Amino acid sequence: MRIKMRGSAAVEYALGLVFFVAVVLAPVFSGKNAVELLIDAIKLEHSAYMHASSMSL
Repeated sequence: MRIKMRGSAAVEYALGLVFFVAVVLAPVFSGKNAVELLIDAIKLEHSAYMHASSMSL
């Protein structure tokens, strides 16, 4: 006897996506979430690159 389980993969993917979004948007350190920490890190590294590239040899 086979039980039909159509659409169960879609439910699993939806739950996984909801969990992933909740983890990414949850506050991690000092009230910032992972996206904000990534943006801050990119801004810091970009400003350091711009400073280094503006220096004359």
